[in-house]
Amino acid sequence: MLFRSVVTQLNTLAEKYPFTAIVCTTRRTGFEISVFASSDFRLVNLEQYTEDQVAEYARKWFRRQGGRLQADRFLGESRTLGELRRNPLMLALFCTLYRQYDYIPESRRDVYLRCAQLMFYEWDPRRGISIPNLFKKEGEAIVRDMALLLYSAGGVGSSIDESQLTGLIKSYLIDRGQEQIAAGQAARELLDHCSRRAWILTKIGSSDS
Repeated sequence: MLFRSVVTQLNTLAEKYPFTAIVCTTRRTGFEISVFASSDFRLVNLEQYTEDQVAEYARKWFRRQGGRLQADRFLGESRTLGELRRNPLMLALFCTLYRQYDYIPESRRDVYLRCAQLMFYEWDPRRGISIPNLFKKEGEAIVRDMALLLYSAGGVGSSIDESQLTGLIKSYLIDRGQEQIAAGQAARELLDHCSRRAWILTKIGSSDS
C-alpha cells in the first residue's frame, strides 16, 4: 500500500534525523492516523479560509503576478462562488483561471469543468512535468467510464478493486485496436498517473496490506 510505505519512510527518516523538521501534506481520503508510529508527529487539518484570508491570499497572489487591479476584480466577481473559494486548493485554481481568462464562468458546471481541465491537463506541464500521452488523448473518456463504475458500486465513498479498473481500461484500449499486452501495460501506467499525479484516485489498500 502506497500510503503505508510513505509513512514508514517518514518514520524512519524522523528516527534517523531527530532534529530535522519534517512537514508532510496529504488528502484525507485513505489517511490513517494509527499508521504514524512516532508521537513526535503533530497532526493538523487545513481549515477553510475566512473571507479576510481569501482577500489576503488573492491580493498577494495577483501582486506576485503583476496584477494588483486584477485582484480586486477577481474578489468582486468570485463572490458568486460562495463557499467554494474558501477552500485553499480551489482558491488557488480560481486565481490561476482568472489570471488566464480574466473572468469567472457563470455556471458551477463551467467552473468545475475549467478547474478539472487545469488540474488534469495544464497543472503539471506548466511546471515542466510531463503527463502520459494516453491521458491527454483518452483520459476524459476513460475517467467517465471509471466514474460510471464507481457510481454503480455505490457512488462517493465506495471503493473499487484495482484489478477492476485495470480491466476496464485494458478493455477500452483493446476495443480501439491495441494489443492485449500493450493495453495491460498502458492501463497500469494510466492508473499510476491517476493516483499519484492527477488527484483522481487514491489507493486505499486492505487491512492485510
